[in-house]
Amino acid sequence: MGRNPPDRTDSPPAVNRGTQRISRRQFLRDLSISGTVLLLAACGGQQPAGSAEAPDASNGTSTDAATTAPNAVTGPTELKILQWTNFVPALDDYFIAKAEEWGTANNVAVTIERINSNDIDTRLAAAVQSQTGPDVFQHTFNWAWRFADQLVDLSDLAKELGDNLGGWHAGIETYALVEGVYLGVPLAFFPNAFVYRKSMWEAAGAGVPNTWDEFIAAGKMLKEAGTPIGQALAHSFGDPPSFWYPWMWAYGGKEVEEDGTTIVINSPETISAVEASIDLFDNVLAAGALSWDDTSNNRAFLANQISCTLNGNSIYFVARDRFPEIFEDIGTFNIPEGPAGRFGLQNTQTHGVMKYSQNPNAAKEFLLWFMQPEQYNPYLEAGGGYYVGPLQAYDDNPVWSTDERIVVYRDAATSGFSKWPGWPGPPSRASSQALSQYIIVDLFAKAASREFSPQEAVDWAAEKLTGIYG
Repeated sequence: MGRNPPDRTDSPPAVNRGTQRISRRQFLRDLSISGTVLLLAACGGQQPAGSAEAPDASNGTSTDAATTAPNAVTGPTELKILQWTNFVPALDDYFIAKAEEWGTANNVAVTIERINSNDIDTRLAAAVQSQTGPDVFQHTFNWAWRFADQLVDLSDLAKELGDNLGGWHAGIETYALVEGVYLGVPLAFFPNAFVYRKSMWEAAGAGVPNTWDEFIAAGKMLKEAGTPIGQALAHSFGDPPSFWYPWMWAYGGKEVEEDGTTIVINSPETISAVEASIDLFDNVLAAGALSWDDTSNNRAFLANQISCTLNGNSIYFVARDRFPEIFEDIGTFNIPEGPAGRFGLQNTQTHGVMKYSQNPNAAKEFLLWFMQPEQYNPYLEAGGGYYVGPLQAYDDNPVWSTDERIVVYRDAATSGFSKWPGWPGPPSRASSQALSQYIIVDLFAKAASREFSPQEAVDWAAEKLTGIYG
């Protein structure tokens, strides 16, 4: 994730930049301050580091399949957008600048408010309750399914973008497409892959794994050498789900069948996944995994305490800008495959427009305009590879030629093995609730801690899921 995100390093830092009325003077001042600042910890970490510099918005890479976004808004009016405080400040700076540009052209006063990603859910629920608040909320995972009756139908603009820009990647479209209706416009993946210390793996005699069995074997060698693998197993929105859902799927375990309602967590495949996780916990992972959140693995990696972790490429950014020796020693690989195949759970963001908004047309016109190649390609470049485009036309953005080590992040999002909570069923309110209550994460934590036997842990999860899915 990783995870929220910057401790992706994975979660965005717990820093509230506050409500920002966009002005060119404010933007230029903020850019001079934050253009070289990167936050180490996604979930509240506050150690500064360099970030990718936002490219000149006028130098975007164009795409043949471009759509047009006419200036259909005839203000004056206002548009309020709530987003997370991004782990890469240059992404926020670029978004603010483009929002100002569009607002000026259309006589719309655009206000951007940024808060910690973990707090957006609460704000969204409060807005629904009061029927007041931002016109546009940034969503994570399948929030469009949870708040479906509160969101504007965006099918016209989502279909236009998909038709003209190569189509949406399924791993993110599924979150926005609710029972055939687009209730969100995908903004970006911020995916995860494994980062590892090449020198530590070489010293331990470990090879880069393609399967989870090979991963466990390598991990045992690394732990014996005093350089274990680190992975979070606590309640944190990014890293724990991004590791443990794919782990379960790789062994053939799943919450529900394709119908999205028939609970099948209690299976030999899930038991196999839980038993393997105990071996992983005891013999591979660094001590403390049960209490690690999205910041823990980042800090441990950059402190030379672990040799590998599944994370967003925030570790890559921080190492590049603050720890050059570690940066040169970093290698990357994508998530291994198990008996049932290769699976990933990638963090995603979409924009949803609230039904209570007085300015839904302004919101739609801005989102359509921002997702055009002229605006969106430079946005990806501003992130330096932290974001991956949700449309296939953006798969060849120049950012992916800057360092071959970050290409695994693009591939994690675009290669087709990225799934969603509740897979193989569709996203749903129930699967979202199971995710927010950490049922799958706790399934493995309870077995790893020996609170329950593998079968008891699976029985516990089945009971919880039955209550959620009804």
